Amino acid sequence: PVPALGYTAEDAANKQNSLVVDGTGSKYPTVDAVSTALALKIGGSGTTNFLPKFTNSNTLGNSIANENGYAFGINGNDLNANPGDPKHAFDVTNDAGDNFQYLAQFTAYANSTGLANFHIRKARGTATAPLAILNQDVLASFGFRGYAATKFASSSIAIQAIAEQNFTDTANGTSLLFQTTPIGNFNSRVDALKLEASGKANFFNTTTTPNLNAGVNVGNIGLGDVKIIVKQP
Repeated sequence: PVPALGYTAEDAANKQNSLVVDGTGSKYPTVDAVSTALALKIGGSGTTNFLPKFTNSNTLGNSIANENGYAFGINGNDLNANPGDPKHAFDVTNDAGDNFQYLAQFTAYANSTGLANFHIRKARGTATAPLAILNQDVLASFGFRGYAATKFASSSIAIQAIAEQNFTDTANGTSLLFQTTPIGNFNSRVDALKLEASGKANFFNTTTTPNLNAGVNVGNIGLGDVKIIVKQP
């Protein structure tokens, strides 16, 4: 037989004017709650690879942060887009209209200067199986690049931290090397100054005549601590 049509009264005790559920399945939203949620739905659009942000209470748009699976950028439209750029993991862009005074600022509030340190770490191997640094490995390098006619040139000035021995837990001899590019040259840095592991300073010169820059206060440097290395042109 066909069951009689009937009417089931609303379960007033278990209705709620919210889409939040209690996890038991005993509560259900009212029609008003659903209508309100639809009216307040989150909308908006964005650009592929850009992290979203709320542009108002219920609309999403682009933030200044973007990532492409291996790199993270701030204020950049396309990571690693400049011709000849090596692949890199972090990119910060200051466009002409952004009016930034500098790209980054790090602030520490503490009574100890240790909290204001900036560290760069380097290991051979992998993140899960690191290996010791070897003699002459470059621990870190700061490069300075300017835009040429069609692209950013390679680093024309570099400051490099270099291991001067195989690293152990008790021996980490290192040096600091400064390199510059002579006038009229391209992609050919030369050693200008090296602070040796012993603490001595080696000044390099590309001419046949030793030339210690007059701006160096030799009076504050022991003569045995300065070595001028003359290179043939």
